[in-house]
Amino acid sequence: MKYQFFGYFIVDRGSGPIEALKQSSRMTRGNMKNLLIFWIEMGLVIGFISAIASIVIELPVTMLLAIVSEDFAAISGDFVSSTVSLFVAVPLTKLATADIYRRLEWRAPASVGGGEATGDAGAGE
Repeated sequence: MKYQFFGYFIVDRGSGPIEALKQSSRMTRGNMKNLLIFWIEMGLVIGFISAIASIVIELPVTMLLAIVSEDFAAISGDFVSSTVSLFVAVPLTKLATADIYRRLEWRAPASVGGGEATGDAGAGE
């Protein structure tokens, strides 16, 4: 969790890999508990969405395809799981992580944000 934002520093600030790891470490310092809670909640949300998709989509489709072929039934379950992962879990986690990066960037000291972060940017929260 300490280094989860290093890619954002490489893309956003043009930092080198080692400097990006250092900046990510500085940014997450003091926020590890909140990040852990976020990732636990994210896992629960994705698990809930996957369970709902399994009940609503996967079970009926699998039951219908089992009549035709057992192979199709097995493939349909994998397809639904992959689709949920691709179109729900990945965008949800990427967007939430980017939002957390921006919020932490606003609150971080100037040394982390490359001197551009100010205290005024996060004042509305």
